[in-house]
Amino acid sequence: MRYLERRARLIPAGLTPLNVLLQGRCYAVDETISRGFTDGCKRTDYCAILFTVAGSSHYRINRQRVVLTPGSLLILPPGISFSEKAPELCHNRYLMLQGPLVPEITAVIPAGASFSFWPECPSEVAASLGRCVALAHERPEPPAWRLGAELCLLVDGLIARGPGRPGESVLRERVRKLVLETGGEPAAVGRIARKLGMSESAFAHQFREQTGETPAAFVRRLRCEIARSHLETGLTVLETSVRLGFKTPFHFSKVFRVETGVPPSHFIPRRRRLHRAAGR
Repeated sequence: MRYLERRARLIPAGLTPLNVLLQGRCYAVDETISRGFTDGCKRTDYCAILFTVAGSSHYRINRQRVVLTPGSLLILPPGISFSEKAPELCHNRYLMLQGPLVPEITAVIPAGASFSFWPECPSEVAASLGRCVALAHERPEPPAWRLGAELCLLVDGLIARGPGRPGESVLRERVRKLVLETGGEPAAVGRIARKLGMSESAFAHQFREQTGETPAAFVRRLRCEIARSHLETGLTVLETSVRLGFKTPFHFSKVFRVETGVPPSHFIPRRRRLHRAAGR
């Protein structure tokens, strides 16, 4: 194990409100690990909330591969086995907790999933986690209520903004952003998963758990929404199919009709349809 720098501190829980919040151990860790670091399969009794500040590290969790990149967050429940390696210099901040807060935190893990991975952690959550770690290492020790209050803010932020919350999905918004960045051109699920730092199987599983639909169905629907906007602004069916990377206008029309229930021509402005019918 090669740590360039590692500060790990057991947070004292003997004072109110920490003794009420924790009722168990809590470690706050700020570490920088060197390139080539590896840590074999291990099992922890703690709930871990890990945020990547810089660099990247690869986790294998229950046969699923997850790549943590700057700005991503990983939540692991107690009793899970995982391994880790870092192909480059990596800076992480995390908390490992026991006690009453654990069920509140792990509630954001999608049903049926072993963990929760946020490719883009909300800035408020990342900032709150950073303050928790900083307070734990502050000297002289801050009043217990400050750290207790920050822990409560962190848990509230996880619950309010987590992808486990019904109707919300950080992962879905990340995929939407990737598709929009490419202008709706075809993107295989495997290629999207790699850009998110996930295996295709883990990506498909988490996406379906969080949204109730497959990644392929979501991307197809989003591409048809983009196509509709092109048609409504005056592009022809041929121009739209070419812009979105469909093999032929016929293939585009077929996919569009299955998805929307109407042909692409339905969204061509009425004036253009009249001109075309008149041969103008």
